[in-house]
Amino acid sequence: MRVPKSASSTLQDLVESLGHRNSYAMSNVVQRHNVKGLDKKIEEERLCRYLTSLRHRTVHTAHIAFLDFAAYGLPRPVYFATMRDPFARIVSHYNYYYFGPRPLYERFVHQGAGAMKFHQCVRKHMRNQPGQSGFDCLQTVGLQVRYFCGVHDSCRQRSARALQQAKANLDANFAVVVIVEEMLLSFQVLEATLPSFFHGLVNQYSSSSSGDGMHSRTNTQSERTGSLSEAETKFVMAQLAQEYDLYRFARTRLHRQAADCKVQALPPPRTMPRGQQAPGRKTLVWDGEGDVVGHQGQPQLRQGRAARGRSRRS
Repeated sequence: MRVPKSASSTLQDLVESLGHRNSYAMSNVVQRHNVKGLDKKIEEERLCRYLTSLRHRTVHTAHIAFLDFAAYGLPRPVYFATMRDPFARIVSHYNYYYFGPRPLYERFVHQGAGAMKFHQCVRKHMRNQPGQSGFDCLQTVGLQVRYFCGVHDSCRQRSARALQQAKANLDANFAVVVIVEEMLLSFQVLEATLPSFFHGLVNQYSSSSSGDGMHSRTNTQSERTGSLSEAETKFVMAQLAQEYDLYRFARTRLHRQAADCKVQALPPPRTMPRGQQAPGRKTLVWDGEGDVVGHQGQPQLRQGRAARGRSRRS
């Protein structure tokens, strides 16, 4: 399951590189109908039946929220995904949409040169004013909760019910949720949990840590995002409270799995450069691709390569 701006491109490159060696096929055909008024239950069943029709040992990757195969009497696939610090992810998503490296036609449509910096957009919301038109800075608040909750309308509400459903789906259906801020440990757990698919994953990641042969979206306009004041940061963090609840749940689960697998974290293959500090503002921390992955002093933020998770069938 590929959650936007949560390290899925890196993971996809790694999974693709291991396909021939570990004898599985790759599929990333979306097969999704974005039609207004489409019945969510009918569409979910159609997608479930399509994915069930894929041949044995196929890893399917797409930006599709969790699908409940069991609800239609179909065998459940083995899911895995990635999750990123919510603050880091939402800033990165906005930054990539307007200022990241995009195809020419997308750059023309999005008109990033006229977009507000992230902190300027946040300040508008703090004053109860409209934010950025088009793709707003807070538009994807709760996105990771929605993805793990499912495709139904109830999952689009920022509610305790949606959060609990997301946690239940994660715990019951996902073999491993890779935490971007603990990428190497996550890959160790993923390889130990699904060795027939991911034998060699850790070595492949470590040897490719320089970016050679892996997907990269270098953002040369990252300075346009700006940095956040303490008040602006607190405002955004408050919007992300439920998403942080899910993030902590997933991270605790990963640590428990690591202990069960007797996995100990290896040293990370590289360190992350830091951004520059604006007067009176916190320093934002940037990853190797120009994405903002947090602010200096924010707990437990480390590296983050633009990527997403994914689901797969065995």
